[in-house]
Amino acid sequence: MLVCQEARTLDTEMDNLPKPGYVSFATFRNALANFRAEGLPTRLDSSVLKNLSGSTQSQLKVTLRHLELIDNEDRVTSLFRELINSEEDVFKDILSRIIAKSYAFIFEDETGEFDLAMATPQQFSEKFRGTGLSGDTLRKAESFFINLATEAGITISKRITSGRTSADRPRKVDKRRISNSNTLRKPKTDGEIQKTPTASAIPKSEDVSTRWREKMLENLLGKFPEFSPDWDEESRQKWLDQFGNLMGMIRDEHGDDAE
Repeated sequence: MLVCQEARTLDTEMDNLPKPGYVSFATFRNALANFRAEGLPTRLDSSVLKNLSGSTQSQLKVTLRHLELIDNEDRVTSLFRELINSEEDVFKDILSRIIAKSYAFIFEDETGEFDLAMATPQQFSEKFRGTGLSGDTLRKAESFFINLATEAGITISKRITSGRTSADRPRKVDKRRISNSNTLRKPKTDGEIQKTPTASAIPKSEDVSTRWREKMLENLLGKFPEFSPDWDEESRQKWLDQFGNLMGMIRDEHGDDAE
C-alpha cells in the first residue's frame, strides 16, 4: 500500500514538472524572427499568434514556457526580451544559458555530468523519457532540443544526430543551391549573347498529338489480321469493313499523302 502511494506521488510530481518543448523548430525560429522584426508584445495571446493553428500555438507556448521565456499567464519575461534584443554573438551565449537551465535534467544527474558529445542515442532518449514523454511527442522534443543546441553551438554526438530523419536533423545551408541561384541571376555582360531557343527547337503540342495518333494507327495496322480466302463470306465481309474503316482513319490523318 505504501509503495502504491509513493508511486502515485512520484507520478504526480512528474506531471507537475514542466515538459520539454516539442514544437517544430522552424515554427520557433520563425516566431523569434517575427518578434525581432515587429517587436515583442507584453503577452503572447491568440491575437499575436493568429497566423498559427490552435495546436501549434499551444505547442509554441509550452516550449516558450519550458524555456522560461513566458510565464504561466503567457506574459513575456525579461529573459525573452534580452534574447530578442541581443546581437548574434550574445544571442548564442544567452541561448546556451537558457538550455543549461531548462534542460538541466540532461546535463546533470546522480551519475555526474552527462557528455552530449559522447552519448549514445539510447542514453539521450532515456533522458527525455525520464520527463514523462513518449511516442511522437518524445521524438519531437528530442528533435527540438537537437536543433536548439546546434543553434547555440553545443556539440552533440553524431551517433545521436545521424539516425534522425531529414525533418529531425538541423538544417544546413545548401551552398550549391545558393551558387546555382546566384549564377541564374547573374547580369549578362556586353560580351555575352543571350541564347533563346528557336521556334523549331520548342515542341508544339499539336506536333506531339499528331505523332501520338500516327503511332496509334501504326500499332493498329500492325495488329490487323491478314486476309484469308478460306474464311466464310461473313468473316471476309467483316474484315473488309474493318479494314476500310482503318484506311479511312489513316486518310483523315494524312490527307492526300495517304493516297
